[in-house]
Amino acid sequence: MTNFNFSYQTSITNSGLDDLADIYGGDFDGDGDIDLVGITSAFGQDDVFILKNSNNGNNWSYSLVYGDLQVDQDFPVGSVYVADLDNDGDEDIVSTSNDDDNVFVFYNNGSGTSWDDERISGGFRGASGLFVTDLGSDGFVDIIGASEDDQDIAVWRQTSRNNFQGEITIDGSMEEAIAVYAADLDGDGDKDVVAAAQEENNAHISWWENEGNGSSWGDRNIVSDFDDATDVIAVDLDNDGDNDLVASASGSLDDIAWWKNNGSGNFSRQSNIDSNFNGVWEITAADLDKDGDLDIIGAARDANQVAWWQNDGSGNFSSRNTIASSFDGISVFVQDFNNDGYLDIASASFDDDNISWWSNNLVTAEISGISSTSDLEGTSKSFTVSLDREAPEDITVTYSISGVSSSDYSGLSGEIDFSQGQDSQTISFNIENDDIYEQQETLTITLTDNDGYIHNGDTVDFTIKDYIGISAITNPSETGIDGQFEIITDTPQDTIELNFSAEGTAERGIDYQLYYLANGEKQYLDDNDTNFPITDDAESLALYVEPLNDTLFESEETVIINLESGDDYNVSDSSASATLTLEDNEPIVSIGEIVNPTENDIGYLELELDNPVENEAGIRVKYRILDNSTATFNQDYYSSQSRLTAESDAENSVFIPQNATTAQLYITALPDAIVEETENIEIEFYTFEDEFIDDFAYGLTDGNSTLNATVEISDSENYTTGLAIFDADNIYLDEGVITTENGFITFWSLGETSGDVAVNQGSLGNNVDGTYQNNPTLGVSGLANNSDTAVEFDGVDDGIFIPDNDAINTGDSYPERTIELWFQPNNLDGKQVIYEEGGTLNGINIFLDESQLNLGVWVNDEGEWLNFSVEEGEIYHTILTFDNGILNGYVNGENIGSINLDFDSIERHAADIGIAQMNDDTRFSNDDSRNGEGFYFQ
Repeated sequence: MTNFNFSYQTSITNSGLDDLADIYGGDFDGDGDIDLVGITSAFGQDDVFILKNSNNGNNWSYSLVYGDLQVDQDFPVGSVYVADLDNDGDEDIVSTSNDDDNVFVFYNNGSGTSWDDERISGGFRGASGLFVTDLGSDGFVDIIGASEDDQDIAVWRQTSRNNFQGEITIDGSMEEAIAVYAADLDGDGDKDVVAAAQEENNAHISWWENEGNGSSWGDRNIVSDFDDATDVIAVDLDNDGDNDLVASASGSLDDIAWWKNNGSGNFSRQSNIDSNFNGVWEITAADLDKDGDLDIIGAARDANQVAWWQNDGSGNFSSRNTIASSFDGISVFVQDFNNDGYLDIASASFDDDNISWWSNNLVTAEISGISSTSDLEGTSKSFTVSLDREAPEDITVTYSISGVSSSDYSGLSGEIDFSQGQDSQTISFNIENDDIYEQQETLTITLTDNDGYIHNGDTVDFTIKDYIGISAITNPSETGIDGQFEIITDTPQDTIELNFSAEGTAERGIDYQLYYLANGEKQYLDDNDTNFPITDDAESLALYVEPLNDTLFESEETVIINLESGDDYNVSDSSASATLTLEDNEPIVSIGEIVNPTENDIGYLELELDNPVENEAGIRVKYRILDNSTATFNQDYYSSQSRLTAESDAENSVFIPQNATTAQLYITALPDAIVEETENIEIEFYTFEDEFIDDFAYGLTDGNSTLNATVEISDSENYTTGLAIFDADNIYLDEGVITTENGFITFWSLGETSGDVAVNQGSLGNNVDGTYQNNPTLGVSGLANNSDTAVEFDGVDDGIFIPDNDAINTGDSYPERTIELWFQPNNLDGKQVIYEEGGTLNGINIFLDESQLNLGVWVNDEGEWLNFSVEEGEIYHTILTFDNGILNGYVNGENIGSINLDFDSIERHAADIGIAQMNDDTRFSNDDSRNGEGFYFQ
C-alpha cells in the first residue's frame, strides 16, 4: 500500500457556522466545483447554509438556505443530504433537526441562489439520521430517516415529482436511533436499510429487507450489539461484490468496526479498523489512493482528529493515518474540491465553529518521452517520467532494471527525485560495450511502488544489439555426425548476405560440404560459395558441416569458418572465427567369443571392435532375433543386458561406451522343468535404416550390412524348487542376472530340515523370513532332479506365515509382480491355498478348487482368475505375472492364458501372507471372500 499525505488548505469561518452539526457536498451552482452544505445547532441560530466553492477550493462564500430550525446544542444531532429530488438536473438539500422534529426538503433554483422549502414531516420526534436514495426503483428518490425519540426508522416515498407520501414506519422500536443508510444487503437487486442505535446497554446495528418497492419491509435483523453507536454505512470493503457494514461507536467503545457480508445479508464481525478513536462521530468510505478499493475516513470529537485507514482490497486496514489533530471533527465529507482528479477531505468542527479541508497529495507517475528503443552497444538512451500534476511535496519515484546485467549499462540508479512543483524528469543513460557477445538483449525499465505516488506498472524496453559472431557447437564425424557452427546475430532489419571464408586442414568438397536449413530443407553451398543469407527475422542460424566418407583413415582434421564484415552489418572481433574438428575414425564390429549357457545359467556373445569407441556418447549395434530360432523368448531365455525380444522387427541394440573395444550381450537360460534338446538363438546384427541415431553412428564388418551369430542353450535336466517373488512384470525382463542377490526380492527354498523358520534368500533378507505353523514335515524328497528337499503339509492346520512388507504388499501400489513356485498336490478335495497375499479388497491368490488350479489378482473387490486342471501326485512348476494391468499364467513352461485387467496396478493389500494356508483374509473369486485362517494345502 502506498503511503501519502494530505495538505491542509484552508479553514472556512463565518459567523453563521456556530456549533456545526453536519456537512455534505454537491455542485449547487452548476459551475463544476463541489460546494458544501451544513447545518448548525447554536442557540437561536439553527440554520441550513451553503458554502460555494470557487477558484479550486481557495474561495468559499456563505449563504443561508433556511434559518428556522431547532437542533439540540448539547446533543447536536441534525443531518443534511444532497440529491436531485425533483429530477430537474440540479442538486437539492434534505435536512433533519432533532429539537423541532422536522424533515425538510429545499429545492434548488439551479444556481443555488434561492430555495423553495417543503416540510416533509413536522412530527418525527428527535429526527436524527438521514439518507436519500430510490427505494422503489421507480426513478424518484425517497427519504429515509432515523428518530431518537420516536424510536422509528421511517421512509417517505416520492411517488411522483415533488410528491412525497406520508411516513412509512419500517421499525418503531429502534431506541435512540442515530444513523441510517441504504444499500442492497441481500443480493436481490433492491436497496435495504441499515441503522445504528445509541441506547446505552441496548445499542445495536440492525437492518431491514426491502420487499420490492420501498413500501413493504421485513422484520428487523440484528447484526450486532454495539454500544454508543454514532454512525453506520454499507459498502463493499473486500471487493467480493456484496455490501459489508461499517459502524462507529463513541463512549465505552470508541471503535470503528466492520462486518463481512456473505452475500445474503448474513454478517460476521471482523477485526476492528480502529479500537481507540475517542469520540468518533461520523465515518465515510472512498478510494483515496486510487487502488480500486474503499478506504475509511472518520472524524472524532474527543480525539480531536480527522483520520483515514487504508484498505488493502481484502478488508485489511492500515493503522490510523492522522490528517488533522486538535480538530474536534463532528462530520466528514470526501470529494475533489480542487478539481485535480484526487479525492480531498473536508470536516466540520463543533467547538471551533469552522470547516476545514485537506488536499490529497497523491500523484500518478508514468513513463513518457521515450528515445529510440533499439541500438548498438556504445550509444546513449533516455526516457522521461511524468507526473499528472506538479508534485505537492518532495517525492522519490522508483523503478526496476531487468533483462540485462549491470555491466550492460551505466547511469541508471533506480530512483528519480522530484522536488515540490516538478512534474517531469528525463533520465539519460549509456548502453555499454562490455566486449562480451550476448546476442540481442532487452533492458526493461519498470516503475515500482514507493510513497507519495501511484502508477499503472508502466514499462519501457530498450533493445541492446551486439555484433554478429560465430561459435562452434558440434564436431562432425565420418561415423555419421554433422558438425554445426552457430551464427549469432541481432535481428537484421532486412535480409543480409553474410560473407565468410573456409580454412583448416580438412579439404572442402573432399572431406566435407556446407549447408544451412531453410523451412526444414537442406540448402547446400557450392564449394566456392563465400556467402549465405540471413533472413530479416533470424536471431541465429546454424551452418552445418556434412562430412564426406572418403574411405581413408585419417587423423583429426579442422574446419575453420571466418566471418567477414559486409555493408549492412559488423562482425565482432572476439567471435569472428570458430573451429570444428572432423573426426574420421570408424570402429569395425565383429563377433568374438560366444559362451553358450546351460539352463539356469548365463552365457554371452561378445562383440569386438578393431578401434576403441571415440564418440563420447558411445555407439549402439542394432540386432534382431530371427524366426528360425528354436529357443523361445521368456520361456527358454531372456537378455539381461539389452531388450532382446522375439519379434523379428523389434529394435534391440548393444551399447558400447566410449573407449571400449568389446561389449557383451548376456543371455540367461531359464529352467523350464522340461527335458529338451539343445535349442538355438539366431541373432542378426544389422545397419540402421537411417544414417543417424541420437547424434552418434556405428560401423559393422567392412563392406557388410549384416552380421550373424548363433547362441545354443543346453538343457540342465535339473532345477531348483521353492517359492520366489520378483519385483518385475515377469522374471525374464528383470535387468541383471537372476541370482538370490539381485533377481528375487524373496526366495524361500523350503529346504530346511529342522526348526520353525523358512529362511528368505532373496534381497529382502530376514525381514520376510517365514514361520512354519503347527510342525509341517520338513526335509522330504525334493520336486526336482537334484538334492533339494521340500516341505509336506497335512492339509489340516499347518502352513507358513509370512509377515507384511512394503516391497510385497504394504506399499502404495505394485504395477509389476511375478510369483514362481513348485507344488505337488496329494489330495484335491475342496479349496486349498498354495500362496496368498492381501485381503478381501486387494490381493493375489494361487489356490486349488478341487482339481482346478486358479491364479488371480484383484483390486477393490474386482479381479480375474486364470485356470488350469491338475492331477493328484503330479509336480507342477507355476508362474503368475502381473505387468501394468496384464495378468499371465504359466504351468510347466506353457502359457495358460493372458487377461487385460481393468486396473494398472495392485493397490496396497496389508493382511499378511500365507503359504499353504490362508493368513487372515483372502478372496477366491469376485463373489467369494473369506476371513480368518484355513484352506490348508495337502
